[in-house]
Amino acid sequence: MFESLKLPDGFEIRFEPLDTSLRAAERGSLELEAERRLVETAFADGVTLRHRADGSPVADGLGKEISVTHCKDYIAVAAYGDRRFGIDLEHLRTRALQTVATRFLSPREKRIYTTPFDWLIAWTMKEAIYKAVGIVGLGYAESIYLPRKRTSPAIAEVRTKDVTRRFKLYFGREDDLALTVALPID
Repeated sequence: MFESLKLPDGFEIRFEPLDTSLRAAERGSLELEAERRLVETAFADGVTLRHRADGSPVADGLGKEISVTHCKDYIAVAAYGDRRFGIDLEHLRTRALQTVATRFLSPREKRIYTTPFDWLIAWTMKEAIYKAVGIVGLGYAESIYLPRKRTSPAIAEVRTKDVTRRFKLYFGREDDLALTVALPID
């Protein structure tokens, strides 16, 4: 999946299908089990999964940071470097995105990201950045600034009263599925 996405050397990502026939209540524990299994078997022997206080994953014994995402039919785990980063994978759900776009896009971004596929890419960008920056409760529209250009890679920023951080975004889509990777620059 996403073979055409040009990621940096050393970036590893693994995808595993999920059972789409299960109800949401049944999926939660199976997604956690799939996450654990994928982390502990995909990259190296002797790796164990745990989570930080903010819920972000850590792969003890790997020597790299990891990020995890899942959508209705896939889970993805990525490993790279020694700095926290984020990934997000989502299917196009036009009605849901249309409903929330007004809340997660800034006024400037609403003028740039105007179609359902634009909203999908913008959503995965913001989700990946949120995971990468690790600030619980960060405002998507107020603090995460997406790029004007919609070609990968691109640069985005997080700005709060205490923090300014930049991220290089790698993003793409296959059919109705979008993937974004957010790597810290500074």
